[in-house]
Amino acid sequence: MGRLLKLLTEENKAIKQQKSSTWYANEDRKRTQLKSSLKVVSFSIATNLAVAMLKFGSYIYTGSASMLSEAIHSVIDTMNQ
Repeated sequence: MGRLLKLLTEENKAIKQQKSSTWYANEDRKRTQLKSSLKVVSFSIATNLAVAMLKFGSYIYTGSASMLSEAIHSVIDTMNQ
């Protein structure tokens, strides 16, 4: 009976340790994904702002109402990120 209790205790410890290591692995993966997402969104915002500035510059240079519309559209796209 003592041996059985000892085996069950060791098995229980092994299961707890496995769950703990799995939790840490999941947390590390979540942190990595969050950092990657932040990089992608930041790049997207910067790119959309650059496009909006170029379109506003084109509007000022040409006076075209459609370029003004496009520039406003790009700003709204940036805010939508």
